[in-house]
Amino acid sequence: MTLHSYQFDRESAPHRNAGSLSAHAEGAHSEGVFFDTIVSNNWNIGDNPNGGYLAASSLRAMAELAGQPDPLSVTTHFLRPGSGGEAAEIRARLLRPGRRSTTVAAELHQGGKQRVQMVGAFGDLGDAPDDQPLTLEPVALPDPENCVDRRSLEQGIDLPILERLDVRIDPQWAIAGASERAEVSGWIRFGD
Repeated sequence: MTLHSYQFDRESAPHRNAGSLSAHAEGAHSEGVFFDTIVSNNWNIGDNPNGGYLAASSLRAMAELAGQPDPLSVTTHFLRPGSGGEAAEIRARLLRPGRRSTTVAAELHQGGKQRVQMVGAFGDLGDAPDDQPLTLEPVALPDPENCVDRRSLEQGIDLPILERLDVRIDPQWAIAGASERAEVSGWIRFGD
């Protein structure tokens, strides 16, 4: 499957600003590389874009600048809510280039205000030794068809994001306030 074939790929794509410096140009460390994007309101929870979606464009810009595909560690600070349906600028810069990992910072700005600040280390997991697999045991859940479709549950807020995601909740956690534990389990996948 080619990149940008899914809704998420298309709606989180950063586009290098024509005035940007080359990723490896002199001064790219201090001045940075600028990307433009449109923050879609299709990923909103209420009036605000989902945080993971809002961070995705910056993460993709950071990976491009790093020249290494895989985020190994990322710290994200949400300074204020983003705005769906509006343009954004991403300012990314190399902090420390390296052969095995590269550290990159990015800021997402909308309406003249910084919304998100990120720092990440990128590498290539394809270079990881095969003798150390990265696996976790899956949580015990009913099959997706035996779980409750999130759209049928009490929302309490407009969730446009559910037009982009198929979310199935484990029936034991499906009724809000029915449990003494603040826990939810289920399945989630892109709608397309």
